[in-house]
Amino acid sequence: MDKDGTTAITNITFNYDGTLLAYTLSFNGSDWQEFRIIDLISMEEYPERLKWCKFSNIAWRKDMNGFFYNRYPDQRSVHSNKKGYYNAVYWHNIGTNQEEDILIYEDKTEKELSFLPEVSDDNKYLILKVYNGTEPKSKLYYRALDKF
Repeated sequence: MDKDGTTAITNITFNYDGTLLAYTLSFNGSDWQEFRIIDLISMEEYPERLKWCKFSNIAWRKDMNGFFYNRYPDQRSVHSNKKGYYNAVYWHNIGTNQEEDILIYEDKTEKELSFLPEVSDDNKYLILKVYNGTEPKSKLYYRALDKF
């Protein structure tokens, strides 16, 4: 993927009808990821790049042209010792810039929590798997999708 051979595909996910593919690239062995999206019918890549992702997940909605994903704050505005804190969940509409993404959930009181979004099989609920690093405990949050 690059002349040095240090870029890796670290995650792939298809939308429900298989026409779109979102995948992540990690550069130089980093855990930080950048999401990219390809239209599998035309084989054209969408121009947006979703940055500030680390151990991130995508949860496609069946009835909309977009997905939920988790990321960290814009790393250009964060002090170097706080780059891995304040994970949050966003909604991304395909074909739009990341700056237009809608904040869905964050917890400013627990800076070390991470959230992995999923959409239930019946497309009725957004489920967040909530964890804190390698702690053996985790939580599940959920909310009806018709509330968004």
